[in-house]
Amino acid sequence: MDEDNVVGALFEQNGEDNVYDPEDFVQELDVGDCAPRFRISVADDDGAIPGSLFACAVWNGARFIAMHFAKHPELVKGRRVVEFGAASALPSIVALHLGAEVAVMTDYPNDLLLKNIETNIKRNEHLLGSGRHEVRGHLWGSETRGLLRCLDASESASEALDTTGKERADPEAESADTADCSTKNRFDVAVVAECLWLHHLHEDLLKSINSCLAPGGKTFVSFAHHVPGHEKNDLSFFTKAKQLYGFDAVHLDTLASPHVFSPDLLVDQYFLCSGYFDNHDSLEDTPLRFAAGRAPYESHLPICTGTRTAHKPLKMSSSPKSDDPWGLGRKPTKEEIRHWADENSAKCLEYVKQHAERGNPTSVIATIDEFASTNHMMNIGEVKGSVIDEEIRKKKPLVMAELGAYTGYSTVRFASLQREVAGKDSHYFSFEFSPVFAARVREMVELAGLTDQVTVYVGAFSEQYEVLRGKTVDMYFIDHEKSVYLSDLKLIIGSETLAPGSVIAADNVVRPGAPDYLEFIENSPQFSAVRHTIHCGHDRKLLPDLSIATFRG
Repeated sequence: MDEDNVVGALFEQNGEDNVYDPEDFVQELDVGDCAPRFRISVADDDGAIPGSLFACAVWNGARFIAMHFAKHPELVKGRRVVEFGAASALPSIVALHLGAEVAVMTDYPNDLLLKNIETNIKRNEHLLGSGRHEVRGHLWGSETRGLLRCLDASESASEALDTTGKERADPEAESADTADCSTKNRFDVAVVAECLWLHHLHEDLLKSINSCLAPGGKTFVSFAHHVPGHEKNDLSFFTKAKQLYGFDAVHLDTLASPHVFSPDLLVDQYFLCSGYFDNHDSLEDTPLRFAAGRAPYESHLPICTGTRTAHKPLKMSSSPKSDDPWGLGRKPTKEEIRHWADENSAKCLEYVKQHAERGNPTSVIATIDEFASTNHMMNIGEVKGSVIDEEIRKKKPLVMAELGAYTGYSTVRFASLQREVAGKDSHYFSFEFSPVFAARVREMVELAGLTDQVTVYVGAFSEQYEVLRGKTVDMYFIDHEKSVYLSDLKLIIGSETLAPGSVIAADNVVRPGAPDYLEFIENSPQFSAVRHTIHCGHDRKLLPDLSIATFRG
């Protein structure tokens, strides 16, 4: 799999117009043994609504904070809670269940997004305590007078709001944003889940947090490094907090979890920070001090260690659209993605060296899968891999070749199965363009005890395929640069290595896609091609993404 294809896999546009009904997108979420399961829906639309991209899933960071509250109910019991960028508002709903006095859930001031939060509150009403709840539209950095008025138990709190929950313009009151709200009439707890990748909004978010929290109020911030190569930009939130408000940050906890949109694209770690204001009369010069944890950040922003617990990916219901899904203001460069792919490939190899049983292919594959459960890896994976496994069992290929090996997952998986079903006289040929990846594939093969079974060739297949001449290749597996799928297929046909019954399996033919390859192989009288429908991409949508073609001759 090439690095370009990773970008499109996260936020693919499907062009479909769907009528939104929250009940179509309900998930039952478990936040720990100390709390019941909550039924939560996400906001879905055609992508035109600002902020909808970020409200289209129950983000793992929100679930992380909710789980933390469930374990430590004293953090929110009897407290006043405000959540910024609430999306599905799971942490606030859990806080209300645990006895929060009031919870104000805010998001982009759009009717669809805010109504989804209200729907989630109503759906879980039987689980909530006696605390009050408010849903408000709020643009980070704008005045917080309306949010603070929600702390007033009287019904007048909503009088200054329009139909979307956004505050009505009041020029005479602009300068008195918080003048009429004492420092005691502010929030005890603020929740910020999965907002730090919006780097250009850090200062606005900090302004809102600073305006809303009372002396002694705690802030819970969860985040993951969603944008490859921009970890420092995520963490610049805490640098700006220090510079602008004197806030000091300390790491509290860490969780490893798959990316919310796809198990094939995984986030290394989720971080949880908790902070508080000292009990001073003025908030202006009060530093935000973060509670001590097991792995504090150092000044040079190291990787933090902590509790690592894998969770099943949360189901995603819609296909969000955005011209800038990464929040960078641009598409990630090839260099950034290439760096990410290379770094995790190297880490994976070292992980296998440390944890896998040498000479045991099953152990090597299981260890790679374990690593991939908490790290981005461009592997065929278990689901699609099992489809190809079945083809290998049926075909029992004496000769098999793969185009694209990355770190050797497919190499070890398919070569070991080939040896099992076709015997020791069988052989597996692996063609990998990158010398760096090819070297790692060789190491992975050696660790699995398959050196005699596998031969790895370095370079473009178009420059290496002649080594197969004179052989009958019973099965090809193609998973490399999508733009050369068709040209390499034509080389395979011309090499006379195919015999009637030879199989060609090709991955990612729909997402990110190889349309010219599909058009050729599905319309050629030389092949009988079928596509296997697999859960694919960020939305886990069922797509015919794996092509299996049999050569007729």
